[in-house]
Amino acid sequence: MTSTAAAANYTFTLKVNNATSDIIQFSAKVQPPSPDTTEAPPPAAAYHWNDPGCRLSFSYALNSNEEVYGVGEQYTVHGLRHRVVPVVTTEQGVGRGLQPVSTFVDVGSKLHNAAGNWHTTYTSIPHFLTSDIRSMYINDTRYMELDIGVDDSTKMNITVIVGIGTSQNKNNNNNNNNNNMTTTAPIDWTLSGYIYHGQEPKDLIQQHTSIVGRMSPVAEWVSNTGIVVGWEGGTKKVLELHAQLMAANISVAGYWLQDWSGLRIDPFGKR
Repeated sequence: MTSTAAAANYTFTLKVNNATSDIIQFSAKVQPPSPDTTEAPPPAAAYHWNDPGCRLSFSYALNSNEEVYGVGEQYTVHGLRHRVVPVVTTEQGVGRGLQPVSTFVDVGSKLHNAAGNWHTTYTSIPHFLTSDIRSMYINDTRYMELDIGVDDSTKMNITVIVGIGTSQNKNNNNNNNNNNMTTTAPIDWTLSGYIYHGQEPKDLIQQHTSIVGRMSPVAEWVSNTGIVVGWEGGTKKVLELHAQLMAANISVAGYWLQDWSGLRIDPFGKR
């Protein structure tokens, strides 16, 4: 890795837990040059190794017809080849770029992108699978982008903004000056993750869940005692609906109430 200021050393390690494992753990660590050996960059190209915008990037080779799937829950696009996918959790959105509904949804919602777009998702995860039965998980919570064959069709460029999340709150009750509310910690120039191998997609999922955890079976009361009803409008309306369902001999396991926190009014309307 290089910059206009100075070059930096880095190490990249691979580790297999045992001889029969289909999981390879990788780790990359960049060692920025020490301040006393860093030459001052030209003013027009100033670069500091501890700036919040510092990035760490690496590439993942792609085969010619290899498609990429995943990166969390995707609602609009299934195959992600030839797209730049941000890994950040947001509201899913209503419309997601479809016109004219997206424009109408955004009217009066100037403080946020209520409509969303093709990649906005509640569940964004730096984990992908490919049509060639390959998979990788980047074990990091910082903002990152996956350039899946846009800049270079033969590879995926994965970029992590390593400077994000390095500010720490200070408990200072005697000074309300915003300039004194945060302090910048040294940037963590390390990145780690896992490469999975298998014969079919299910193998890759099994490998992944052995690392991050596997979802437990659905509770008995959910799967065998009736339906789960999505409803809203307050206690009175829910009880009225419940009475109607009981009168119709419909078994109910529970209610999912989106407005459980109460009524909220914003420029978009009532929620």
